[in-house]
Amino acid sequence: MGRLSHPLHVLVFRNTLVTMRLSRGLLSDGIGMVERAYSLELSGHEWLRSIADGANQLLGRGAGAVAFTFVAPARRGVSMPALISSGMKRSVETSLVALTRSTPVAVVERTFRRLTGMETASEATAMGATIEDEPSWQRFMHPHGLRDCLVVNVVTDPRGQGLTIGIPLVRVERTPAVAKHVWDRIAVHLGAGLRLRRALDGRDLLDGAEAVVTPGGRIEHAEKEARTPAARERLREAAVRIERARGRMRRQDPTEALELWQGLVAGRWSLVDHFERSGRRYLVAHRNPPGVDDPRALTERERQIVGYAALGHSNKLVGYELGLSASTVAMALARARAKLGVPTRAALITMVNRLAAGTAP
Repeated sequence: MGRLSHPLHVLVFRNTLVTMRLSRGLLSDGIGMVERAYSLELSGHEWLRSIADGANQLLGRGAGAVAFTFVAPARRGVSMPALISSGMKRSVETSLVALTRSTPVAVVERTFRRLTGMETASEATAMGATIEDEPSWQRFMHPHGLRDCLVVNVVTDPRGQGLTIGIPLVRVERTPAVAKHVWDRIAVHLGAGLRLRRALDGRDLLDGAEAVVTPGGRIEHAEKEARTPAARERLREAAVRIERARGRMRRQDPTEALELWQGLVAGRWSLVDHFERSGRRYLVAHRNPPGVDDPRALTERERQIVGYAALGHSNKLVGYELGLSASTVAMALARARAKLGVPTRAALITMVNRLAAGTAP
């Protein structure tokens, strides 16, 4: 028999080292990336640099990190309106941009338009080890000694807008489960932060806020839907959970800390820091639901849940994104199937994707 080029024990050892490196990075403060996501006082350029710097600190392997916003309309390529790198050579950044712009439309559909969370490029494209034989990778990345890329992708809405973080790798790798679990959740907050930045468009954080809550959970102000007793209680609970996540737990148990700080409160609000001139801190609640268009007879909550499900998200992750239970998500999907007259989740997703693409009858 010929000698194996990658013996099993070598692959297991290598993947174990990767897991250990990523775990150490996550333990050094995953919650910090969530706080960066909601740093709305920063300009767009400063915010994107903060995201790139944070990713490089937590995940970088020596080749730096890149963060960019993207637009990927249905059945078209991908464009990058804004891009910042951290600790990356300019030549590598230039090559990554060229590689991204050369992404085939079919790959754009199943990566940029469908993936929220962490995967390597070899996993996201389903190429596996054969990615090393792909001509564009050989042309743009091999000259730098790079063979794969750790990717955190965030789709902010079904129309194909979002954010991507890239960490170049010197070999083809698989994403460790512990890293994927944590960064899938960090990606949720990056998306919520980016949506809120776009909605505020430079306005003061208090402009349009529906509630102001102390870190201890006391409601200082509430209006519109936030005035109901149920909403006030949800906002109070969320503020307390966020403060617990930002305390000692962020380093002692980062996975549990991220579970406490969910994407939205009751599927409606993001809670963001606001400081008075005296330095006193409050949490401000802004409506920040994902933009999901659907002309059919679905409620806003059903549209949100169906929209995330159409992006391939599990019921548990959709619940985390919207601050709902997995059972609530499952029931909403069942109601949506009944209203739209489709028998299965797969059929529902197909219909929603056709609606988003404008090809539904």
